[in-house]
Amino acid sequence: MTAANCEDLTRSAAALTAFTLDPAVVGGQSAEPPPDEPSNEPPGPSDEASIAEPPEPSEPEPEPEPTPPKSTEAQRRAFAVTIHLHGGASIQALPSTAPVVGGGVGLQWERLRIELDAVHAIRRELAVEDHRARVDLTLAALRGCGVFHERSVEFPVCAGFEAGALRGAPEPGSIGTSSGNIPWLAIDFGLGLRWVPWSFGAVRLDLQPWLRLSDSTYTFEESGSSEEFPPWSPGRFGLRFLLGIEFRV
Repeated sequence: MTAANCEDLTRSAAALTAFTLDPAVVGGQSAEPPPDEPSNEPPGPSDEASIAEPPEPSEPEPEPEPTPPKSTEAQRRAFAVTIHLHGGASIQALPSTAPVVGGGVGLQWERLRIELDAVHAIRRELAVEDHRARVDLTLAALRGCGVFHERSVEFPVCAGFEAGALRGAPEPGSIGTSSGNIPWLAIDFGLGLRWVPWSFGAVRLDLQPWLRLSDSTYTFEESGSSEEFPPWSPGRFGLRFLLGIEFRV
């Protein structure tokens, strides 16, 4: 066998061996690397971090609740000095229903109230035949009250004593003379309502029935005449309606 034949034989043997081991090499195709086999070794710290479950989404933070307004209990004072003004109507104290004005001061605790009040009932006309006069009433009252609460509303229940005077004067041109000042003594009872929208003040409404204790009469006299005229007396029972405003310090 010549050298050329030996060289060809060697090449043929090498090609046959390569084809036997990997046919794709001979065909000019590169073999794909085999897939990685799973490892039986335990994962390291970095591997555990990579395969850890993703964190759960955090819940949204709740919105802050609005600050509630101050309660009525916080606004209400344990003790206060009160000053009030009021007006209304009086029934049975004068010859006809009379307008009333007044005011007063007081001391108020959580469940107790003491009040000094002044009231003036404006003059009303009194007529007996040809005799005419105008009569008014001025009084002062001292009352004690128990106070009940419901949110911003107070309900005072009161009892007190009144002292004052009825004053009568004949109208110009009328025959007769006045008997002057007539004492007024009475006890009264009060049912009230106080709306307290502010710590420094309130709107007040009062219903005050009263019982007259004094023998209060007004008489007419005609000079040089023996004729007697029937006296006038206020009602034994009566009522006042009062609406006003109150300041607390």
